[in-house]
Amino acid sequence: MDKTISDGFYSAAYFTKTAQILRNQMPDREPVLMQVFQKDASVLYGMDEALSILRGLPNGKYLKIMALADGSSIEPWETVMTIEGDPADFLIAESVYLGVLARGTRVATNMRAIVTAAGKKPVLFMGDRFDRYENQASDGEAAIVGGASAICTPAMGYRNRWEAAGTMPHALIACFGGDVAAASLAYAKEFPDEKVTALVDFNNDCVGDSLASLAVLGSRLGAVRLDTSENMTDKSLQGLTANNATMIASPYRGVNKHLVINVRKALDDNGGAHVKIIVSGGFTAKKISYFETERVPVDVYGVGSSIIKNGPDFTADIVKPFGKAGRAYRPNPRLKEV
Repeated sequence: MDKTISDGFYSAAYFTKTAQILRNQMPDREPVLMQVFQKDASVLYGMDEALSILRGLPNGKYLKIMALADGSSIEPWETVMTIEGDPADFLIAESVYLGVLARGTRVATNMRAIVTAAGKKPVLFMGDRFDRYENQASDGEAAIVGGASAICTPAMGYRNRWEAAGTMPHALIACFGGDVAAASLAYAKEFPDEKVTALVDFNNDCVGDSLASLAVLGSRLGAVRLDTSENMTDKSLQGLTANNATMIASPYRGVNKHLVINVRKALDDNGGAHVKIIVSGGFTAKKISYFETERVPVDVYGVGSSIIKNGPDFTADIVKPFGKAGRAYRPNPRLKEV
């Protein structure tokens, strides 16, 4: 499919039609000033790519562009970029560069919120399976801009020359018949220079499989990862009672503070004080804040879908020589010409 941004292939049809109308029906048109903004406190990302898109247009070199740099903290309604020039030269790219800014800023902003909630604890970006693979390079860099400590695919780390982190999926354990310790030992043999992170929720027995992995690996066991489904209650919690009622309610499902405490105690009591605990599965900034407030003994947070979902959208308006009601020009002294 040999289509380009300049063809309008990725643009809303009305932008393509507008460019045609301007060229054919308004030969004496004036230059305009386009203003780009969004409505939330955010971390900007995607600007470098947006600028590349605009400069790559047939007459992009004639545009005067002022912009903030990637990684900038931006306020609601703050102007992040202005484009000055012939509207017929750049309106066709509006769908594209706004989408790039929206996606990148969403990931960077959500990651920053997660990292802030986690305090000094590392945050792993595990967003590979939640969107199309073509997004991994930009998502990875945006997550790094937002403060991620590690990424999980080579594509995510490509732009920053970061190596991908990770040890085993549930699929490896399944291939070993559900034997977490055996899968962990096989990993240790295959990658002798690495510490092993054992994924211990496969059998819904995080305590048991943490201890089994510790027994075969000893000091080679660097961490255990808890990834219990939100619809399940781990074996170590199923006997809890309160007022003679079995407590298999939402506070005990998934990865919760009681489960982490149980795993931490079991490891410490069996010579595994050196083993870190990684948690993943549905962690948001709100849930991490709760864990930190409760001083749950987590060492590392893994996040994925919560980074991809929800976030700011960008808008572009012509504000000079004329603009629509409610969208006045808001000059920003922080903008730099690029």
